[in-house]
Amino acid sequence: MKPIASRLARALTLGMSGLALIAGMILVAPSAADAGERMERKIRVDGRAREYTVFIPDGASGKEMPVLMAWHPGGATSEWMEENGLFHAKAGGNNFIVVYPNGFRRTFNAEVCCGLAVERGIDDIKFFRAIMSDLATVTPIKPKAYVTGFSNGAMMNYRLVCEVPEMIAAAAPFAGAAPMDNCKSGQVPIMHLNGAEDTVSLNGGERETKSKFGSTSSYLTPPTEALADIASRNGCSSSQSTLRISDIDSNCKSYSSCGNDDVLFCVIPNLGHIWPGAPESTGRLLAKLGDRFGPTRPDLNGTEAIIDFFLAH
Repeated sequence: MKPIASRLARALTLGMSGLALIAGMILVAPSAADAGERMERKIRVDGRAREYTVFIPDGASGKEMPVLMAWHPGGATSEWMEENGLFHAKAGGNNFIVVYPNGFRRTFNAEVCCGLAVERGIDDIKFFRAIMSDLATVTPIKPKAYVTGFSNGAMMNYRLVCEVPEMIAAAAPFAGAAPMDNCKSGQVPIMHLNGAEDTVSLNGGERETKSKFGSTSSYLTPPTEALADIASRNGCSSSQSTLRISDIDSNCKSYSSCGNDDVLFCVIPNLGHIWPGAPESTGRLLAKLGDRFGPTRPDLNGTEAIIDFFLAH
């Protein structure tokens, strides 16, 4: 296959341009999905009811297609990710079965984060497996999924890359990382996106969280640390080159000699802890919650940049 730089450049030439708040028994009878259909699925995992939304694109017609799974940020929902990520509606999205998982009490258990999902030990790896198993009952899918996510959802991406690399075709987390310790062997291409003005996740490190129950301290993994571990596992060299991706206005650092298992780190200028391409109204809403979210960049097209990366892998 062509190197990532030339593949992405060709995709851009052809016109593919370009928050964190706001398996089990099937509960619904399996049925064949229709092309162009939006479905809300309910499954049980460890005795709990779990939900996800799936879009079957026009033209699926019973053929085996790859899954693109977009994990929402902590405090949000699958509906929020559907409305803001819009992976099912963007250019190139019709090449995938697009899935939006819904967290337990608005959170996913990425082990280092977040909320009740961690506190109650929710098994979100099992949830991922259950989604894939359930999807296979309604439409033919490929065995490996493409995963993306925001903040807590991005941390969940790293956990999937660590624990079930054999089920992940590529990953594109935004604004969140998790440690790559004691992982299964396996090579997974990854493109990490982060806002340059993001005070929540860009540099990682110790963070103190205050609530009515008191203060807790946690360590957030810097993206550079997690990506270095993945690059080593993917067989990349330590040297890096630069790749320009205009959809996200970023000069990405790309590890060398990775073959097709690319490892990219894209720091987006003038962007905070807000989805790249989110409208100004989203930024204004978050500004009311505090200044830690930083600026919005509605001129960007982060979703299409991620889709292009996935299409190249």
